[in-house]
Parts: sequence; C-alpha cells; structure tokens
Amino acid sequence: MLSCESSFLFYEGVVIAHDYGFAPTDETFQRLAFLLHNTASGSMRDRLLEILPPEFQTAGTANPNEADVSVESRVFDEAPEAADARPDAYSPLSSSLQLQFFVSGVPEARRWEFHQYDRDYFPSIPHGHRKGSIRKLDAYRGWVYERADQVERESRKLIIALWNDNKFREFARKAILFYMSEYPRFLWRVRQPLRLPRH
Repeated sequence: MLSCESSFLFYEGVVIAHDYGFAPTDETFQRLAFLLHNTASGSMRDRLLEILPPEFQTAGTANPNEADVSVESRVFDEAPEAADARPDAYSPLSSSLQLQFFVSGVPEARRWEFHQYDRDYFPSIPHGHRKGSIRKLDAYRGWVYERADQVERESRKLIIALWNDNKFREFARKAILFYMSEYPRFLWRVRQPLRLPRH
C-alpha cells in the first residue's frame, strides 16, 4: 500500500504526464485505478472515486501500465470522436489538489502564494494570494485587489523578478493549461495566453 505522501506524489506524476500529453486519457485512468486500489489515503481514495468513470473504479490492475482488456477494447472500438469526447467529463484535472508556489528571492514577494489548479480567474491566471489576507495579485500588471477594488500596486521589480523565475514560468504555464482544459470557452484578455511575459 502507498502511504499518503507517496499517493499524492504518484497522483501528481500521473496528472503532469497527462497535462504534457505523455499519457492519453485512458492510460491516465488506468494509472489512477491502480492508485485507487493501492493507496492508504482515505482522502485520495474519495477524490479518485469522484474522478474515475465507473468502469475504471473496478479495474484495479496490479500494474498501472496493464489495461483492463474489456475497457481498453471498448474505448478503442468507439468512433474517434466518441472516444475523445467521453473522458472529458471525468478529467483528472478537475481535482481539488492545490499545488502552491511560494515566491522567494525578492523579500517583498514572500507574502504571496500561487495555486496551480485555481478555478478562480480573477484578477489573472495565475494570480497571487496574500498570506493572511483576502487580497489578490494580478501577476501580469502588479495590481493588488481586495475583492473587486484596486487597493495598491506591487513594484515593477517584483513582477519582473517573478516572470524571470523559470520555476514560476513553468508553474504559470501549467496553471494556464489547466484553465484552458477545464474552461475551453473562457475569454482570455490576450490572444495567446501561453506566450508568457519576458523582461
């Protein structure tokens, strides 16, 4: 059985492989089915039962790369459009798992944290949450909001440092990909949201 920590690391790896296109949706479900039957974490088991389609919940293979033949043949016997459309409702990206990025290197930036799988688009994707406050940071323009009101602005130095941090850039890219996957009709304020700022 996998410990809680091992389960979350395994889960994160499966989701990242799916995000980057290394694992198709049916293979992702097979790996998550393996995790469902091999995790010691009750909260992880509950999350997987929400995510996985019913036929994958009972698959539970001993190896995450082994397919349940009946499920696999059913997926690939469908028309391509149906096979592609069916799993979207069960996207593993709909998880409530919040991967966080804490800014370092610039002292005044340490008060902000960013959530990778945040469903809130305001004021930007991604945006910062001030620790111990309801204030949010527009990561592109530097404006700080309290609810819908602009209350202050972070320094240009902080925003430049943020976007020059390669780890933050990768984090932001994943946050944008998540939002594009979950909300394909969302109207972005720029034409190409994956073209990240470079200072």
